Amino acid sequence: MNNMSANLPDFAYPTRYTSLSSLAAKYVSDRLLATASLLYTQTSEHVRSGTAADNRHRLSPYSSLTFQPFEAIDFRLRAFYKNIFRLPTFNDLYYSRVGKRDLKPEDTHQFNIGFTYSTSAGERLPLLTMTTDAYFNKINNKIVAYPNRNIFEWSMMNFGSVEICGVDIALESAFALSSKVKLLAGSSFTFQDSRNKSNPGSPAYNHQLPYTPRFSGSGRAVVETPWLNAAYTLLWSGTRYTSAQNMPENRLSGYADHGISLSKSVEIKHNRIGLSVEALNLGNKNYEIVRNFPMPGRSFRGTISINF
Repeated sequence: MNNMSANLPDFAYPTRYTSLSSLAAKYVSDRLLATASLLYTQTSEHVRSGTAADNRHRLSPYSSLTFQPFEAIDFRLRAFYKNIFRLPTFNDLYYSRVGKRDLKPEDTHQFNIGFTYSTSAGERLPLLTMTTDAYFNKINNKIVAYPNRNIFEWSMMNFGSVEICGVDIALESAFALSSKVKLLAGSSFTFQDSRNKSNPGSPAYNHQLPYTPRFSGSGRAVVETPWLNAAYTLLWSGTRYTSAQNMPENRLSGYADHGISLSKSVEIKHNRIGLSVEALNLGNKNYEIVRNFPMPGRSFRGTISINF
């Protein structure tokens, strides 16, 4: 059971009862893992004020396969299919001036293939892992937030149909620079083509979804020593569009956010004390994640934590 309350006039005070039932099977051998499941979800909505959202019930199948082709090499192929639906949250449905009680659940068909490869090269390179996934998602009634009358008033809506093709690539590594100094490094890259497929006659048909970059990624590097840890982080995003139509006037530039930090952890009388200082947004760029809401420029932060 879930419920929500607020001190707002005429608030709905919704309550949702949810029942989940699952049937699952698994096959395991030395180099093969196969799983399948069927999930039944049933919900019942109740409100004190106004009209409740519709009750829902749904069967959601899932199947996956993981295979290790070579016994001596840690290389694994995987694939899965999943058909799921996502219920609108209470905020999506009932929050004043934002929620819409007639929102439909998202219905998603997910197809994914990928691989993971892990290796090491002695004491100097104890870990090197690469993970790659390619996927296709077909989403009906995708739930999105969009500016309503102005940028300060947002509302929820269903996109009738969305198709998403994407690739995720991640690298993780560890290097032993000496017996006491270690370098941990990682990076990720995402390509995501998210297209509005709702209405072929619409000007926004086949356009990229609002605020969804085609290219994005991150990176990090941490030097661990017995005396001090130093870290560098990078978060970047490509061009996005602020509206359903991908016109030049709706284009929002990409950004890159760099940060560095120093941290130290000490133990005093069985208590672990952590100290850290950070420099955020080193480039001092007031980039925008949402149009007309620039992020702060360069800033500094100090943190003290105590674990008893």
